[in-house]
Amino acid sequence: MKKIFCCLILMLFSACFNKENVKEKYDFSLLGPDNKLYSLKNFQGENLLIYFGYTLCADVCPTSMAIASQAIKELNKNDIKIIFISLDPKRDNADDTTEFVQYFYKNSIALIPKNDREIVNLAKNYGVKYGYIYQDSINDGNGYELEKNDKIQVEQFYKNNDNENYTVAHSSSFYIFDKNGEYKGEISNLTLSNVKKKITEFLDKN
Repeated sequence: MKKIFCCLILMLFSACFNKENVKEKYDFSLLGPDNKLYSLKNFQGENLLIYFGYTLCADVCPTSMAIASQAIKELNKNDIKIIFISLDPKRDNADDTTEFVQYFYKNSIALIPKNDREIVNLAKNYGVKYGYIYQDSINDGNGYELEKNDKIQVEQFYKNNDNENYTVAHSSSFYIFDKNGEYKGEISNLTLSNVKKKITEFLDKN
C-alpha cells in the first residue's frame, strides 16, 4: 500500500512538473504598445490565438487574420484575443503593428521580440518556420532560410545586413491557449470551416 501511495505521489508530481515545463516553453517577454513588456501572464483569463507574421506581409498574414476574425465572429466567442508576434522587428513596431492587426480584429495586440535570439527561441519552441529572403539574392538562388540541415544559419547574416529590401517567408498557423494559459494546440489548416472547428474543439470547456 505504501508503494502504491508513493507511486501516486510521484505521478502527480511528474504531471505538475511537465505542465509547468510546457507553460514555460511557450512563455515570452515581448514588447507591446507603449513599450510595455508582456508575457502570457498578462493575458490570464482570456483565450488566445497566437500568430507569427509581419506587417509588410503581402497576403498570407492579412488572409489569416481575416479568416480568424470571421471564425470568432461566427462562433460568437468574444473572449478570444489574438496576439500577433512579429518576425520582423527590424521594420515592425508594437504600436503600428497593433493598429494593423486591429484592423482585422479589434481584440488584438502585436508583440515585438527585442532581439534576434528571442525570435529564434520562440520559433523553435512554437515550431514556426521562417526565413529572410533578400531581393539581391533571389536571382542567384542564394536566398536564406532559417533551417538548413536542422541548424540555424541565418541569424548572423540577418543581424549584420543593413539591406531592408527583403521579405519574410514563414509558416502560417494559429496556436491556441485557454484562459489558464495552457497550450491547447495548433491550427495549421487555415480554412474558415477548419478554424471554427478547431477553436470549438480546443476551447469547448471555456
